[in-house]
Amino acid sequence: MSALKEFADFITLNMANLAATYAQLLAESNAGYEIFPADSRITSARKLLKAVIKAYDSQTSEPLVGLFEAHTNENSYRWAEHIDPPYPLAEIECLGQTLTPVVTNLEAGKFLWDMLLELRTTVHKSIESKPPPPIRPAIEENVDKMVLPRKVEDKLGQAPLPDSETHFRKIFDHSNDAIFVVDPIQDKILDINTKACTMLGYSRAELLALSYFDIHLHVLPQLMAFVQSVVEQGYGWTNELALMTKSGKPLPAEISASIIELDGNPSLIALVRDSSERKESEQRFKELINDLPIGVYRNTPGPGGHFLEANPAIVAMFEADTTEEFLKHNVSDLYQDPKDRERFSEKLLEVGYIKDEELRLKTLKGRELWGSVTAVMRKDAQEQPYFDGLIVDITERKRIEVLSQESEERYRLFLDLSPDPIVIYDPNGQVIYINSAFAQTFGWFEDELRGKRLDFVPEENWPETRIALEQLATTGKVLGFETKRFTKDGRILEVQQSGAIIKDKDGNPTGSVIFTRDITDLKAAQETTQRQAQREQTIREITEKMRRATTLDELVKTTAEELGKRLSVGHAVVQLGIDESVDASAPQDNGRE
Repeated sequence: MSALKEFADFITLNMANLAATYAQLLAESNAGYEIFPADSRITSARKLLKAVIKAYDSQTSEPLVGLFEAHTNENSYRWAEHIDPPYPLAEIECLGQTLTPVVTNLEAGKFLWDMLLELRTTVHKSIESKPPPPIRPAIEENVDKMVLPRKVEDKLGQAPLPDSETHFRKIFDHSNDAIFVVDPIQDKILDINTKACTMLGYSRAELLALSYFDIHLHVLPQLMAFVQSVVEQGYGWTNELALMTKSGKPLPAEISASIIELDGNPSLIALVRDSSERKESEQRFKELINDLPIGVYRNTPGPGGHFLEANPAIVAMFEADTTEEFLKHNVSDLYQDPKDRERFSEKLLEVGYIKDEELRLKTLKGRELWGSVTAVMRKDAQEQPYFDGLIVDITERKRIEVLSQESEERYRLFLDLSPDPIVIYDPNGQVIYINSAFAQTFGWFEDELRGKRLDFVPEENWPETRIALEQLATTGKVLGFETKRFTKDGRILEVQQSGAIIKDKDGNPTGSVIFTRDITDLKAAQETTQRQAQREQTIREITEKMRRATTLDELVKTTAEELGKRLSVGHAVVQLGIDESVDASAPQDNGRE
């Protein structure tokens, strides 16, 4: 691989970090760019960096120069929404400050500095040949900041251009990040910038007297591994190392390092950024995530997707012994049916967001687990998608739902097999359910009545019905009150009803159930029995008085008197079962001689 191609690949791999660095430098340049949105500055940075990559690939500065030549065009494509960059020289300076500290070799560095010089020349010529663009209303309030840079540009346009070494030193000394130039073989710090001294609290002389390992003694094994990796690959990045300040306090840092050739010898140039505030923020956020009782994860898409991050709750949920063990498994290993993982992944890639999706999963020990998953698709710096998600264990809820369904089925079977008519009403008095016995007794079927009010109370039976309904509402139940009800074909049945209010687990009423028993035949039988009992009682009383009679005349007289007291003669004849064809006044043979 050529030296220029190597650096182009490095820019491609680190596009996100380099674009962010450029955008920040541009905002701090005092050239009016801080009023532009951060996303506009990052978009511009990406366009510039892509042009740099093309320049390195083609080994010519034309792609980058061509981009800046379009600066004066009305439809400049370096900035969105027709933003007119106020000072392109500031952009060039920031581009140099972004790339110079991370050049991977001397040839790539020389190409970069020559290209930047050519770019400055092109921009100067453009400024001299064309009038400056009018100040846009959006940046008029920043005109004081713009005057000095414009005068500086004019001066620079008249002064001789600096050579590569001078240009490099200027960028080096004024970088917002600490820069170390190190001899990796002799472990010697060759050069540092001002930021390195202020960051660690040393003077320049004190810091140059130390070795690079002296400021990493507490993480020496990790440092040696990182340096070895940079030496082997030519570049590297880490956020796992911390530098030791003069006061002895570890300073978390992001380190981007490259191997370049200086004076014929390989040297390591390290760009160091203080990440203590970010680390503290990340730590607080991590503690928050780790304390959540629900599972939080990040994984990659597809059937072969794997976990990138997981909090303790999800590790425990899937019965993994450690987080490391959990992260070794593919996501599909946790699905009862791996095809469900494929369908879920395709859906999330398509719609970008899924809420409360219920998935049938399993733990690493094979136990069934139901999870309610909410997930969102995101993309990393290389535009590669990944999933961030939350998962709640709903296994117990699903078990209760199954039991409830089974219980409901058994309950419905019991109701259907009941010989008595049963109706279930909702809180508004509309029919939810009737059983088979109700349909057979009253003639209505469930499809006819579901969702409707059932009006089968005769007008004369509303008084006792209202009293029963009030008792049901007050006490929650009513037992065995007798009334009458219509059938579908207009017959009136004698019925006995009992009912109760149905409540949910929280005690809130959800409806009522009414049990009805047809007692028409029972009532008829009771009346028949009552009449028979009255007849028998009458006969017994009359018979007893007849026995006391000593003569036939007395017998007839007693019988007539008793019947006259109780019944009409005709009714008495019927009740006593006397044959009306017999003349009661005629002499009767009583068996006496």
